[in-house]
Amino acid sequence: MDPKHFPYDRYHQVKAVKDSALYRFVNSSTIEDIPIIVRPPCDIYGAVARDRVRSLELQLDALALALDHKSDFMFSYLEPWHGVGVYASIFGCPVNWYDFDAPQTLPIIKSVNELKDLKQPKILASDMVQMILETIRYFRRVTHDQLNIVLTDTQSPNDNASLIMDTSEFFACSLSDPERLVPFMNLITEAMIEFSEIQFEALGPTASRPGHIMISAPELQGISISDDNMAVISQASYLNSALNYNSRLGEYFGGVSIHTCGNFAQNYAAIKQVKNLVLIDCAVSGVDPLPNNAKKLSQAFANTDIIIKARIGGEEHWGILEDLIDPDLKLIIQIDSDGDTSKSNSNYDRLKELCKKIMAAKRQ
Repeated sequence: MDPKHFPYDRYHQVKAVKDSALYRFVNSSTIEDIPIIVRPPCDIYGAVARDRVRSLELQLDALALALDHKSDFMFSYLEPWHGVGVYASIFGCPVNWYDFDAPQTLPIIKSVNELKDLKQPKILASDMVQMILETIRYFRRVTHDQLNIVLTDTQSPNDNASLIMDTSEFFACSLSDPERLVPFMNLITEAMIEFSEIQFEALGPTASRPGHIMISAPELQGISISDDNMAVISQASYLNSALNYNSRLGEYFGGVSIHTCGNFAQNYAAIKQVKNLVLIDCAVSGVDPLPNNAKKLSQAFANTDIIIKARIGGEEHWGILEDLIDPDLKLIIQIDSDGDTSKSNSNYDRLKELCKKIMAAKRQ
C-alpha cells in the first residue's frame, strides 16, 4: 500500500480502542479475561529486508487489514527490520546480503583468547546502523509521523555474543570459564543501550514500546529482545551468560519483554529471575517444530506478574488450551491470519468462546 492511501483516520480510531484495552490488561492486578490477538500476514523477514520502500508497503497492507480483523489488541506499529545481525555488524562482523533471504553475519572472534583485543565500538560507524536510522527517517517522513514505530529487532546480549564469537566457543566458555566473558558481555550490553537510545531519539514522538513481535504502545515501558538461545542453552549457561545482562536491560529501560523460539523449559526458573521482566513471547503448538509443553509452561508462570504471550496454530491445536489456561496465569493467546478476514474473524469468535468456557470451568 502506498503511504498516501493508508486510512490514517480509521487507524487512529481503532488503535485508540485497542490501546485502551491493552493498558487495562497490562495494569490490572486481576485476571478477568484471556485476550486473543490475531496477526495479519506480513513477511518482511526475507529478501525484502534490504528494501525499506517495499517493507513499508507490506507493513501498511498488514495494518490496514488489521482494521477489519477481530482482535482484542493490535500490532499497530511499523518496524525498521534489516536482519538480526545489527549488533554483530556494529562490532565489525561482515554482513552478507542476499536476493533470496535475510542478511547473515559472520563471526569475527574465533577464540576466547581474542576477546582481549575487542574495543567499545563506534555505533554510528556501522552501515547497518545508518541503514536503520535512514529507514526510521523514511517511515516518519512518508507517513508524516502518523504511525507508531518500534526499535529494530533487538537480539539479546547472549544471542549477539553468539553471532560475534564462534557459537561453539562461546557456549563452551559460558560453562567452563564464564568470567572471561564478562567484559565482552558488558561491551555488548552497553552497545545495545547506546544504540537503543539513538533509535528512540530518532523515533521521537512516533516511538512505541516494547517493540519487535510484542504488542506495543506509546504508554508502555521497556524494550523487546529476541533471546532464542535460551531454548538451546542449559540453565547453568543462562545464569552465567544471559541473566545479568538481560536484567541490566530490564533495569535500564524500566522493563524487558523476551521472545524466544522453541522450548525453553530448562530455563523457566532462571528467566523468572530477570529483573523487570514484563512478558515472554513463546510458542506452544502448531507454530514451532519444538514448542513448549502447555501444562509445564502454565505451571511455571502462574502466580507471577509475568505475562505469557503464547503463539498457537490452527483449530486442530486448540486442545492444548485445557492445559495452558489457568485462572492464575496472565495469558495472551496469539493466532495468525492468512489474510481472509471472514475466516479470521470466525476463528477469533470460536477461540474466544472456547477460552471463556475453559476459564469459567477452572474457576468453579
